[in-house]
Amino acid sequence: MSEQISTILVGLPGSGKTSFIAALWHILNEKKHSLKLNIRQSDRKYLEEIHAKWAVFEEIERSNTGTFYSIELDIIKDDSKVLKLNFPDVSGELYKDIYDSRTISSNLSKKMMNTNSILLFIHPNSLKVDRYIGDVVKPNEIDEAHVEEQDLSNLTNFEISQSQAIITDLIIALKNRNKIKNIAVIVSAWDTIKDFTPEKYIKESCPLFHMFLKNSGIKYKIWGVSAQGGDYKNNQDMRQIQEYEDLTERIRIVDCEGENNDISLPLNWLIEQNEN
Repeated sequence: MSEQISTILVGLPGSGKTSFIAALWHILNEKKHSLKLNIRQSDRKYLEEIHAKWAVFEEIERSNTGTFYSIELDIIKDDSKVLKLNFPDVSGELYKDIYDSRTISSNLSKKMMNTNSILLFIHPNSLKVDRYIGDVVKPNEIDEAHVEEQDLSNLTNFEISQSQAIITDLIIALKNRNKIKNIAVIVSAWDTIKDFTPEKYIKESCPLFHMFLKNSGIKYKIWGVSAQGGDYKNNQDMRQIQEYEDLTERIRIVDCEGENNDISLPLNWLIEQNEN
């Protein structure tokens, strides 16, 4: 196998990375799929556990505070092209340390070595966007509006920063350490988004990050993905996804070309970009 693309999964806690991997494990275990999967035996138990929960609509627990665990998957195409997918299961506390201290742990640093592409996850519910007075008060009432001051002195940079600023900063840190050529952006929980294309959603909800993508010189593509098929806490969603005879049918992936059930499309795109 001569060609290898080293890809790292990046995303703040709760951004949909684990659900994506569980659904990907399901898709790539289908014999008819064009991509093949090769994994370390030590990772098989973890993958089977998260897939089992995904298959019966159970929430998958997030990483414990301060923990680091890494999954490695080899995605093989045409028996000659290998996308090495590193899934560092990084806790929120470790992301906070990276952003506040501007340093990366030795474990994560090793996983980032020779990385040339990124699979980035953004969850709509985790986006924190500043609101301005004009957003909540009519222009003719601004002079009379009472605005309470917020004490930020005890908060860290991570806690007061917008999500898109944190995401952009992490991608820049990766870009500065590695020769990043391509970024596949996943907007998770796409079943909750209406009247947007994935590109337009990122442009409007994360303008800083979108501007970075447009001007970074890195090739990128954006997908909307629902790996779960709906909200497990919503009774109507649960009734709908439980009706599917084939679990693959609950998966939705949307790009500028339409809708599909094949959640491996972003990985295929990363492989294709390496061929160009």
